[in-house]
Amino acid sequence: MHIEASAQRMQPIPPRLVVRHLQSPRSGPHALQLDRGECVAIRGRSGSGKSVLLRLIADLDPPSGGTVELDGRPREQFSGPQWRRRVIYQSAEPAWWAPTVGDHFDAAQRLRIVQMVEALGLPQTSLDAEVLRLSTGERQRLALLRSLAREPAVLLLDEPTAALDAESTQAFEDLLRRQCGQGLAILWVTHSDEQARRVAARSLVVDGDWTPSSTVLPLHRPGVEAQLALGLPMKTALQALVRTSIRRGIIPIINQMSAAGIITLPGIMTGQLLAGMDPIDAAKYQIVLLLLLTGAGGLACVGAVLMAARMISDDRQRLRIDRLSPAKPTRSVPAGKGSVLRVGRSALPGAPAPWRS
Repeated sequence: MHIEASAQRMQPIPPRLVVRHLQSPRSGPHALQLDRGECVAIRGRSGSGKSVLLRLIADLDPPSGGTVELDGRPREQFSGPQWRRRVIYQSAEPAWWAPTVGDHFDAAQRLRIVQMVEALGLPQTSLDAEVLRLSTGERQRLALLRSLAREPAVLLLDEPTAALDAESTQAFEDLLRRQCGQGLAILWVTHSDEQARRVAARSLVVDGDWTPSSTVLPLHRPGVEAQLALGLPMKTALQALVRTSIRRGIIPIINQMSAAGIITLPGIMTGQLLAGMDPIDAAKYQIVLLLLLTGAGGLACVGAVLMAARMISDDRQRLRIDRLSPAKPTRSVPAGKGSVLRVGRSALPGAPAPWRS
């Protein structure tokens, strides 16, 4: 009994993140392991698929194969929003979906980042600033606080300091170094060899060739995906877009019915009166007809918008706007081809730790 209890206590702690043969038609296969408190740099030329890799890990894009585990648990044991609350992706150009910075935090999240604000060289008033009045660098730093406020286990950063000066970059790196000391694991995409040496114990290189495809909803997609990447459910992320779409669909219906009430219906009512119909009954008939036409048009509009919203989401609550475009034949990527991850020690001299499998 004592031996069994000791064996249970000595069970190894699983890695924070494990990726095995993860791939999509445009990227992969990828394999990597990330431990608690570890920061690994992801490097590679532009267009090699670094961002695609992070999106696959964050469950924002559907994979065609492979597995991902968090603390020893397969991703399938989490819902889409649950996974993305634990594994947060921050894009190179973070999007915002509300007018002010404070609208993106609840009270508890705001308390968590009070000290972090000044650590990044930002005034406390920046949390109440209008997003449109912020510089690109300020938005990047505040986006990091938005991610850290949700206490993720893994943070996927896509060139997060591209718009920062040297002093702000140093503050950014120092804050994340302290977060790693508390157990946060980070995958950090960077084009800078010097930054990779500063922040990461090891470096991986993505070697592939990926050409982005054209997409629809260019205006709303960043804001929707930014919410999904923070673990919000699809219903919440699409709420503003659904309301806007319904409003834009109903306004022409109301305008059309207004024109019909002024031009078309009086002519019909005149015919009814000439046929001997009571004027009160004729007026009631026209009102009912007008309401029926407006209601039917409005219901059709709402139904079409809700069906479209359902169409662009899958069972993992990912944004699938590719479903709105004609299907294109895709070629699966065989193992060993496409973009792959390889150890980057030769490309990153002075890396302090070797690759751990």
